[in-house]
Amino acid sequence: MGDAINIRQLLELASVHLGVTPEQLLQLVSSGQLANLLSPEQQAQLSTLMRHPEQAESLLSDPEVKAAVRKWQHGQ
Repeated sequence: MGDAINIRQLLELASVHLGVTPEQLLQLVSSGQLANLLSPEQQAQLSTLMRHPEQAESLLSDPEVKAAVRKWQHGQ
């Protein structure tokens, strides 16, 4: 269950950054259209995170990232 929560948190964080809902982001990823939203630099960063899940876990453990997710979740 922890992995599902982490994936959800990562989707929420990425969706805020990209300006779409987590559901829209998941749809874009599932349909292979995510690249349409990302700059080449963002595409490289995402590719790195996907190849190295420990980096994504580290990102989600960062206090600033946690605070940003909490703030977003509470609509502030």
